[in-house]
Amino acid sequence: LFQIIKEAKYLDRLGFDIPPEALNVTLQDEAYHNYVEAIKGMLTTFNHELRAVSGPEREIMKRPIEKLKSVLEPGLKVLNWF
Repeated sequence: LFQIIKEAKYLDRLGFDIPPEALNVTLQDEAYHNYVEAIKGMLTTFNHELRAVSGPEREIMKRPIEKLKSVLEPGLKVLNWF
């Protein structure tokens, strides 16, 4: 996302037309940075709590943990212009 923002800014400065979707994302640059910081904080807490679960607790929580991981997994994909 941040690579797209950076590229859109450079292309705009060079006078190229920017797709409306990329321009919209670029105009919300600060908000996206705030979202990323909040998500990083949430993931840090998640990983900390996950490390604290051990033995029988981990076995009991296995399904919910796997479900949560599967929900988070799409956020690990790389975005590009295509």
